[in-house]
Amino acid sequence: MFGNLAEMANMVKKAKEIKNNMKAMKEELSSLEVSGTSADGKIIAIASGDFIVKRITIDPSYSADNHTIATMTTLAVNDAINNARNIARQKMSELTGGLDIPDLF
Repeated sequence: MFGNLAEMANMVKKAKEIKNNMKAMKEELSSLEVSGTSADGKIIAIASGDFIVKRITIDPSYSADNHTIATMTTLAVNDAINNARNIARQKMSELTGGLDIPDLF
């Protein structure tokens, strides 16, 4: 009986540690900046590790029609978000000891 209580107390302690570590990881991700680049390299998007687009930079010498600029901007933003997602997954894997939690990011 007491062995089970000790196991339960240990599990509660471990859950609290994971919760605190996840909170710290979320704070770290929100301050992280990740870049993404358009296929032609003329547009760069910067996103935070929590998937918020912070800024977009377009090469001043870039001359293209609106459709191309919009398409390349979308590619840069998607690249930045995918890079942020990969970093978040890696950090979560480190936090959970490699335990895969589907659809978390």
